[in-house]
Amino acid sequence: DDGPVDLPEGIGVVRLGDLDLAPADERMMRTVYDVMEFSTAVKPSFLRYLLAAGPDTEPACYLDPDIQVFAPFGPQVDAALDLGIVLTPHVLAPVPRDGMRVDEETIMQSGMYNCGFLAVGPSSLPFLDWWDERLRFDALVDFGRARFTDQRWVDWVPSLFDFTIDRDPGMNVAWWNIHDRPIDLDGSGPSVQGVPLRFVHFSGYDPTQPGLLSKHQMPRPRIDHGIGTGMRTLADAYGARLIELGHVVNRRGEYPWNRSHDGVELSTELRRLVRDAALAEIEEFGEIRTVPDAFDPDADFAGWVAARTGRPRRKASTTDSTTPGITRTTTSAPRDSGAPGTPDVRNTYDVEFDWTDAHGHAVRLLLDHCEPGIVVDVGCGYAPHAEVLRDAGFEYVGLDMDETSLERLSERGFVARRADLGRSDEVEEIISAAVADLGSNSDVVAVMALDVLEHLVEPELLLATLSNWMQQFEAAVLVTSVPNVAHRDIAAKLLAGRWDVTRTGLLDHTHLRFFTDSSITAVMASAGFTEVMRNDRIAFRSDQRWPAGSPFTSPHTPLASTIAEIRDLADDHGDTYQLIRGYGRVDARASAPTLMVDAAPAGIALTVIADPGTDADGLARLGVQLEAQTSSDWELVAVETPATDDAERVTALDSLLATASGIYVAFVERGEQVGPRWVEQFVEAMTVTVAGGAPDADVSGNILRCSDDSPVTESEGAENPGEMSQASALFAFPTSTVRSLARGFDGLGHPALRLRAELLPFCGETATGVIAVTASTAAPEEDSWSTDSAGASALDSSPAVSMLRAAAELPGVVESLQAEIERLRAENIRLSNHRDQLVRDNEWLNSELAPVPVRVIRRVLRRDASLD
Repeated sequence: DDGPVDLPEGIGVVRLGDLDLAPADERMMRTVYDVMEFSTAVKPSFLRYLLAAGPDTEPACYLDPDIQVFAPFGPQVDAALDLGIVLTPHVLAPVPRDGMRVDEETIMQSGMYNCGFLAVGPSSLPFLDWWDERLRFDALVDFGRARFTDQRWVDWVPSLFDFTIDRDPGMNVAWWNIHDRPIDLDGSGPSVQGVPLRFVHFSGYDPTQPGLLSKHQMPRPRIDHGIGTGMRTLADAYGARLIELGHVVNRRGEYPWNRSHDGVELSTELRRLVRDAALAEIEEFGEIRTVPDAFDPDADFAGWVAARTGRPRRKASTTDSTTPGITRTTTSAPRDSGAPGTPDVRNTYDVEFDWTDAHGHAVRLLLDHCEPGIVVDVGCGYAPHAEVLRDAGFEYVGLDMDETSLERLSERGFVARRADLGRSDEVEEIISAAVADLGSNSDVVAVMALDVLEHLVEPELLLATLSNWMQQFEAAVLVTSVPNVAHRDIAAKLLAGRWDVTRTGLLDHTHLRFFTDSSITAVMASAGFTEVMRNDRIAFRSDQRWPAGSPFTSPHTPLASTIAEIRDLADDHGDTYQLIRGYGRVDARASAPTLMVDAAPAGIALTVIADPGTDADGLARLGVQLEAQTSSDWELVAVETPATDDAERVTALDSLLATASGIYVAFVERGEQVGPRWVEQFVEAMTVTVAGGAPDADVSGNILRCSDDSPVTESEGAENPGEMSQASALFAFPTSTVRSLARGFDGLGHPALRLRAELLPFCGETATGVIAVTASTAAPEEDSWSTDSAGASALDSSPAVSMLRAAAELPGVVESLQAEIERLRAENIRLSNHRDQLVRDNEWLNSELAPVPVRVIRRVLRRDASLD
């Protein structure tokens, strides 16, 4: 495109205008293609440009932007000089038929060769011309019509042109072949099957989700992307570099060709409409005559769309009721059906099928992961995806309350039954009856609930019913979509005190429940479902975005950047518009509260967690000490079988912490002795008396620290002043704060000391002044917690810790800024005083010189100059 670039010196930039695209074709391609289709469609023109720019003795080589090169290619591309075209296949060996990704169907849909790499020589020009002609308007992502951007066309090359297939296993290593090409890092450089690793294609990789090699592998990746593997090591380094260069922030930029010059949003549906009209005119007249360029300021694109779709565009003069005498003429361009504020004779939710919306994303999950069978769609509405599923071999059943939707569905030839999803006791029987109406011998392979759960008062009841009914179909999955209330645009508005309910969108006025990534996972778990696949809908800009120009969300403003950074500390879903997931049933149903909020303490003041490595004698000794306490407001949780290594202790501590019901939690290491007032002094210190004198109304939220009977010593190499050795039982921590951290301790030092180091900056600490812990008689050093200070705590990378640490640092930043403001103010005063003094000096000089003739002054000045 023509926007600014920030690239290192020596890298040339080729603009669209530099290519040999006819201007009319280029403008039309912007309109009919989305960003991926357009970027692949110009590839032949770009390769012709490269061939023309270089000498005849060199090939031209294309690499996708998500590729990292590790070794020279050499003969791998030089072959293009003799044979014209060099291709790399997705795989070099048969793909196992085991249901894992990658599979044969994926390869056949995408094409046999991966066009993320391509080398061509001068003799390839006939191929490039042929390829270019087809990509002008047929670089579509449309699996139903056997189209996938530029790649499916390359399958024709072996029949039509001279070429060679490069079978070097070091070329184009990616998620689709890593199962057959493990990367070895032990030699002088990365290698694959004994040859140098030429390049890795990080297709579908997201640096914010380093545990997943590619989003396209879900839900059944063939190879575990585990830490320590060659691919994971290279991917982690690649991801770190992307983050360093600003990729995560910059990718939120809006594609400039998503909306016409007069405000029409170019959905996939509308782009296809324009394409079909343009091709019809080319076939009839040999050229495009009436289809307008969406980005030509002189073209009435909105009017053309209105005439084609039957959606009237509004032009009206209205008098501003709040400001007498002002007349405002407004013109509103038609938008996609369902956009807020758009008059439309169709129901708000009666939309066309679109691969880019929730329906398309959910259907893609089914096509990729389910064999054809029966799909039951609860809360189906107008079901624009029903025909797509039927064409793919599925049998469809729809359930809804809306009579108009059901009538339309029946008229289209589908089984449709009325069901009130709020009455979960009736749903199971209605679903069974609807499936029976099909008269099919197929099994149910999926239940869909798209944009349904947020409209229910108690979605948990419906989910429990579906889970129970789906028991009879072992392989069936539940596919849901819910809006993500944690989208960054809503977060920005909440910081400004805004909660803007709209006709549709993230805060649709009919929504009764709101979900985030963590809460939908918890709700599903409460009904016995576990996630097996996902295809979330990403939108860097949502319907909740602030108006253009607002510093809360406008690109590059300090406020927007700060808000985005704080929001991203919470989870990786700030840009997720809808959470679109597939779930399988698990045998054991989890126990979770109906409302996903932190449960109130059960009345116990202190939960005592015994070190998981404590043996039976140690537990018995600790039990006796607790029974002798002057306060009975405690509980003891411990493992039955002592942990033998750090890994077991990590797992055990997670489990023990999950069962804690106390307001505070304390960890007792092996051998530590607690005195009779140990619990009492914690209970007294945690209680806060609030206004009005009501006791027990709140707790302090501080870390509580008692004293031991020996001098307090600091740990050697401790990063935090006052961090004590062998004194874990000295501390009690707010349970809710501990649970907000990442799961798992890393085994580096006792967890109590690690927690204190992390929490102290923002919790503070209260000293009880009571001696209640004696010196530790811990087990031998080789069997105690590791104290390796070189390791990094698992808590260090916790989003909650990072966010709290940032919040704790904010007052210091503000204080520094205020000090700088005061300094600048003082400097300004000093300069102002200096200026005033100069003015006074000038006035005095003028008054002194006023009686003296000007010629005398000139003579004196000339004389002084001559003396110099």
